[in-house]
Amino acid sequence: MWPIEIMPDIMITISNFVPQRWVIKGMTDLISRGGSISSIYIPSAVLLLFAVIFFTAGLTVNQLRT
Repeated sequence: MWPIEIMPDIMITISNFVPQRWVIKGMTDLISRGGSISSIYIPSAVLLLFAVIFFTAGLTVNQLRT
C-alpha cells in the first residue's frame, strides 16, 4: 500500500470510484493520523452510498432476470 498522493492524476480520479479507496482512507485517517470518529464521516458516507448503489443494481438485475 502506498499513498494515493503519489499516483498519477488519472489514477487518483479512478480511485474515487472504487470502494477500497474509501475503506483505506478511513482506516488511515483513524489509525495512522490519529483521527477521531468524526474523521471517518465522509469515507463512511461514501461507502454507504456505494452499498445503496450496488444493492439497488443487484435488485434491478434480479428483477430483470425473473
